[in-house]
Amino acid sequence: MRKQILIVEDERIVADDIKLSLERLGYAVCGMVISGREAVEKAKSVRPDLVLMDIVLQGKMSGIEAARAIRSRFDIPVVYLTAYADNKTLERAKLTEAFGYILKPFEDSDLRTTIEMAIYKHKMERILKENEEKYRSLVENAHDAIYIFAEDCIQYANPTFEKLTGWKRRELSSKR
Repeated sequence: MRKQILIVEDERIVADDIKLSLERLGYAVCGMVISGREAVEKAKSVRPDLVLMDIVLQGKMSGIEAARAIRSRFDIPVVYLTAYADNKTLERAKLTEAFGYILKPFEDSDLRTTIEMAIYKHKMERILKENEEKYRSLVENAHDAIYIFAEDCIQYANPTFEKLTGWKRRELSSKR
């Protein structure tokens, strides 16, 4: 199945060009919107595999704000596709944990490579998160006392350790 990509771009000609590039590369475009608010709504309704986001958009919500909302609410990877490369914009964009940053004008090969890496990285992040949750549950519910001792103190202890020792987790960092 072709990967579904949402385009967030407020210049219609540029959005159409991006759409053609994506289709040439074998991706499906599941929507094109011009504002941050619309991007969040569309991401919620269609749940794309990836969002290509311009940073400067129509309306009150910037692409950076929309990317932050999409990533935190729906766990959908965002790649910025923008003409802005100044340090201030780049620093703001980094805080959203974007999966890529492509400068316009772009080559199809750059677009494809960045999209493929972003989708792969997102998949690996999900697997890692699922595994962490499994192991955390296993340790938290174990019948044996489990603790981590490092830097001359107990860094972590499971509930069984608390029961056996009488120490509460919040007290453990002070126990040396």
